[in-house]
Amino acid sequence: MGEERRGSVSEQQKKDTRWKPGQSGNPAGRPKGAVGWKRRFEEMASEKHSSDANGHTHLERMFLLILQTATKAGRPSILKLRAQELVLGYVIGKPVQTVASIDIPPETKDELLASLRAIAEKTRDDGKLPV
Repeated sequence: MGEERRGSVSEQQKKDTRWKPGQSGNPAGRPKGAVGWKRRFEEMASEKHSSDANGHTHLERMFLLILQTATKAGRPSILKLRAQELVLGYVIGKPVQTVASIDIPPETKDELLASLRAIAEKTRDDGKLPV
């Protein structure tokens, strides 16, 4: 069994290519003047679209396309539903989920925790939630 399979890597070769403690995987970092995708999108979004007769920006055209897709007549599709979700979520605003908090006396908290533990143990034992 001294033969190595073709394409396999020995343990020594693996150790030689591992990062040393404190060594960066990208020591030079991002080159100076490099523009990230987010920044480029922000710049491009406000530019006028070259083929738009109405002078809309890229962002305005994108929004109009999403709005047209969302309000298009016909059968619902995943694309249509996703467009509606985007319009409602970003234009109107996503609903905020509130978390209720109440003050419970310590003895009630202990009773509640005990009953939750009992439910968890019963569920663990038989795999079914008590109804």
